[in-house]
Amino acid sequence: MKIIFLDFDGVVSTFEKGWNIDKEKIILVENIISSTNAKLVISSSWATGCKNADDFRKKLRFDKITNTNSQESLFIDSIYDVTDHMGSCRGDEIKRWLEKCNVESYVIIDDDDDMLEEQLFNFVQTDTFEGITSREVKLCVQILNKEKVVNPIRLNYNLRYKWLLYCNGFESNINDLLHKYYE
Repeated sequence: MKIIFLDFDGVVSTFEKGWNIDKEKIILVENIISSTNAKLVISSSWATGCKNADDFRKKLRFDKITNTNSQESLFIDSIYDVTDHMGSCRGDEIKRWLEKCNVESYVIIDDDDDMLEEQLFNFVQTDTFEGITSREVKLCVQILNKEKVVNPIRLNYNLRYKWLLYCNGFESNINDLLHKYYE
């Protein structure tokens, strides 16, 4: 099973759309789903209080958001579960979810950077105000299909920061991380 851990604000809900769901961003996520046959696990504060995918669908009434019957939406039909929203960071929630399921590959799409170090090469960070773009779609498809990203430093700010520390002569474990990634 391939999993997309999806945040909403800063990914599919954008400043430009008044922090409402942007249908164009939903289409971009559907492009990832259709290219990889992945399922969605919602790791967003939008799912707070939801125990499962059905609770989340009911809470948001996606038919109004997408102007389609919920039976016809690849995005809606691909919602598999939600994370538990218990923990100090999003990375902890994702780690607990992964420990309970058999996953072939996964990607985390979020604008925040509160992921665990072991998740950094599966984490594609979006710009908070722009949300997901075709660039991030390509990176997500590569990760889910277990292809190595040519320049993984571009995935998120955590990796870029570790790289900048290294380039400026400060202590950084970026070489160790990259070595493990390319093994």
